[in-house]
Amino acid sequence: MGYIRIGMDIRNLNYRSGFSRAFYVFLQGLDQDRARITLFTDMDKLPDLPNRNLIDKVIKKPAKIPWRLWTNSFALNRYLEGVDVFLGICNTIPLFVRTKKILYLWDIYGWLAIKKRYFEFIKETKPNELFTFLVLIPLSIFRADLILTPSEFTKKSIIETFRVSDRKIIVVPAAIDQTFERVSADEVKKVKMKYGIRKPYTISVGNYRYHRNYGRIIDAFRELKKEIDVQLVVCGNIGGREKLFREVEDVIVTGSISDEELKALYSGAVFLTHVTLMEGFGMTPLEAMRCGCPVLCSDSCSLPEICSDAAYYVNPESTEEIKEGMKLLFGNRKLREELIERGYRNVQRYSPRRFAEEIIDIVKNM
Repeated sequence: MGYIRIGMDIRNLNYRSGFSRAFYVFLQGLDQDRARITLFTDMDKLPDLPNRNLIDKVIKKPAKIPWRLWTNSFALNRYLEGVDVFLGICNTIPLFVRTKKILYLWDIYGWLAIKKRYFEFIKETKPNELFTFLVLIPLSIFRADLILTPSEFTKKSIIETFRVSDRKIIVVPAAIDQTFERVSADEVKKVKMKYGIRKPYTISVGNYRYHRNYGRIIDAFRELKKEIDVQLVVCGNIGGREKLFREVEDVIVTGSISDEELKALYSGAVFLTHVTLMEGFGMTPLEAMRCGCPVLCSDSCSLPEICSDAAYYVNPESTEEIKEGMKLLFGNRKLREELIERGYRNVQRYSPRRFAEEIIDIVKNM
């Protein structure tokens, strides 16, 4: 048999987080003649997966043992007989497995937040997340035989922060779920009616976190409303911050939604507003581009690298620039059409087949 055996740990395979989506598209792109997977999970039953036959073993976490304790124990070694490499795609790797270890590290935004003095981010972060940022990620970096990152920005951040050798890090841009695509006008109309969207709107996607920059987005939209009659649709869990969003007219918060509804809202939006302060890759703007949605984007972190010429860029720390960018995209149809065309070209770079093949080639050559 010529295929490689890969161990992977994935918590809560629900496709809603970036990690879960990355695993999903990794499976989408895998050639069945090249790899088999031993999967570690905390789910009783796996959801539907592409290329499900490539997962030849599923090891479920014991019920009474915390996930972090279990994955960072020597006990995992008993399940890894015959496994060629362990690929950690969730920003950490099990620290004590004896097989070769590859860490796919999306970002180090916990450390970047400290360096940039984003104290609000630290304040809102749960203790277990801080432990991951400040302890498990650095330990994973130093224990890994090789580190993969989705962007040159993340690679540079790791080198500058942890003094890791350039030779230990390879950039492998992630992939985008190919099921994201523009949907019909009828589907868009149905979802817009459900959420009370009656005007032209811009969409922002993501659960509330400080780096999502929702405070400035809301302030910019408040000023924009004085000039044009539009709506802002926020898709994600806002975590008890209703006051921030509801004090401005025509802000609609959908909460967490299905991928089908998200595709419809991308398809019906005038543009996506994605002006995050920190981003290691940027799946959201790429998903929007696949759905024919123009993108208003931060001019910092990894986003210019990932979005190339297919977005309109603003300074995410300038409320005035965000507002003017919104105004321009609401009013300039020609610019939107150009961004849509460039977006369709740009997302061709992020196919599941390319993503999986690059990783498998790296594993084979270790």
